[in-house]
Amino acid sequence: MAPTDFQHDATKSTQLANERGAALLIVLVMLLLLTILGATLFTSSTTEIKIAGNYRNTLETFSAADAAAEFAMIYDKIYTSLIPGTTASSWPNAGEGKLLNNDLTEGDPNTENRNFNRINIPGTNVKADIKVDLIAARNNPPPGYGYQEDAGVGAGGEASFKSNVFAITVEAHGPNNARADVEAGMARVVPH
Repeated sequence: MAPTDFQHDATKSTQLANERGAALLIVLVMLLLLTILGATLFTSSTTEIKIAGNYRNTLETFSAADAAAEFAMIYDKIYTSLIPGTTASSWPNAGEGKLLNNDLTEGDPNTENRNFNRINIPGTNVKADIKVDLIAARNNPPPGYGYQEDAGVGAGGEASFKSNVFAITVEAHGPNNARADVEAGMARVVPH
């Protein structure tokens, strides 16, 4: 029996000799899988960072467009140039858009969008193109202003106020080609 036991031990040592590279192969496969996982996570993280940056740029551009619309609502120079009965019906006149300086004086022609005046939004790198159109001139304010049409103020039913209705269009251009368009309407009520 001794020779059989010896032969059995020789078979075991032969099997171990054949399995020496198995650990290396398992380690290399695991290394490959971890490399693929790491590359996937890196790509996913990079994509998420770009999405967050684009979202921020879009919000910044929209906020700038909204601010430009608010500016157009309160900038008196627009409304003194758009008086009903005159030839001007929009600010700027078609094809006469300017690049407004920081002090809001007219500068060079707006070569990119000739039908709009362009302003730079302070504190950002966003530019906004603004256009205001006179839509209608009415003898009474629009409904909802608390004005009763037959009452008038003063004598009789004569209208004592008039309103000018304007449409405001803003196109804002931000970083990474972000763009936001805002349209607003407003009525300015003035004594008749």
